[in-house]
Amino acid sequence: MVKRAALCALLGGLVFWAGAAAAQQNDYGGYNIVGSLEASERNYGSARGWSVRSANDRGRFAYCVGAYNNNGLALRIGTDGKQWQLAVPGRSSPEWEGKLNVDGDSRFAAGTAVGNWTIAWLRLDELDRLAKGKHAELSNSTAYYSFPLTGTAATITKIEECLERKGNLTSAPLPPQTSAPSAPQSSKPSSLPGLGELKCFSKATGPYLCRVTDLPPEPGYHRISQIEPVEAPKLQSFYIKYGDGTAEVWTARSGDQSWAYLGVWGFGSANNCIAPVGYGAQTAEAQKNLDTRDWDICVQDH
Repeated sequence: MVKRAALCALLGGLVFWAGAAAAQQNDYGGYNIVGSLEASERNYGSARGWSVRSANDRGRFAYCVGAYNNNGLALRIGTDGKQWQLAVPGRSSPEWEGKLNVDGDSRFAAGTAVGNWTIAWLRLDELDRLAKGKHAELSNSTAYYSFPLTGTAATITKIEECLERKGNLTSAPLPPQTSAPSAPQSSKPSSLPGLGELKCFSKATGPYLCRVTDLPPEPGYHRISQIEPVEAPKLQSFYIKYGDGTAEVWTARSGDQSWAYLGVWGFGSANNCIAPVGYGAQTAEAQKNLDTRDWDICVQDH
């Protein structure tokens, strides 16, 4: 069962509303997930095609939100820690009542409106069925929005993680290995195909032999890998959490006492290469650790 909440949806629904944004602190003292704070949102991660972001209000945490925008379909789902919300494009009255239909099961819904967005307040009992559903329709006296439900569970999990960390990637627990990287194993891992000794490459080091080990997955990530140099122990090891379209990366050298966070990385023209999404888009800690070096890492078969 979904612990807290969230409606979601993706991919080519019937869209009868359109509009742009306008987030503000609301009547219950929390924050709407659309509005003036959108411009300050920082990237937190991704999940099943959704972009997960966080926003602050004058240095104070405001909300975490998952956003989807593709092929004319725009959706936002998130929470400020007080109320889960679903936002869809379209004008409604500030206090509207209507219906939320999931797979033919239509129930009462209510919410508010901000600019050209309609916000539905999401109860906990709704969120579980929305996460498990295939298609939803949101309607009131003035508007109708129909959309498939895709990526819900992964997006909610990522948003919950974001909420627990107040949107701060650097507050995430360090990878399991918090001391210096262990010495290379004497035999190749055999738990998954394609692992073991491979060829790594970076612009800073050129090609070198590396060992790739896949670790147990975590919610919100479809793969977690550790990459260690085999014959050049002075080179860096990498700890990588792969999401959909982006990855979070840590690094360490032999003798380091902890992993250094390198921020959010994206995939380059070659699927086996990743590099930081941009210096200015990273957290302060990641910017410090990235320094001025031109970072990247590629892994390929021999």
